[in-house]
Amino acid sequence: MPKGIDDLKAALAKATDAKQKQELQSNLAQAEAYLAELKTMQFTLPTMTFDRSVILRRKSRTVQILWLGRGHTDGDVFVFLPKEKI
Repeated sequence: MPKGIDDLKAALAKATDAKQKQELQSNLAQAEAYLAELKTMQFTLPTMTFDRSVILRRKSRTVQILWLGRGHTDGDVFVFLPKEKI
């Protein structure tokens, strides 16, 4: 992120077109806000993992979490609620 922010600042300094400057300023503000958010983010490691599927059963609801193969990423899963059929 810091290099990306530096690159945006450099591009902004070189920009001459008003519309391009506005877009770069917006991108820079978003990048700086994201970096600030990343610095405060706390990660929590999972307490449970699964290979292909896991079924969670509670009194009023069953939740099926299914890995059906690679989608956009290797970790894509589907969540199915059988009672609601969604």
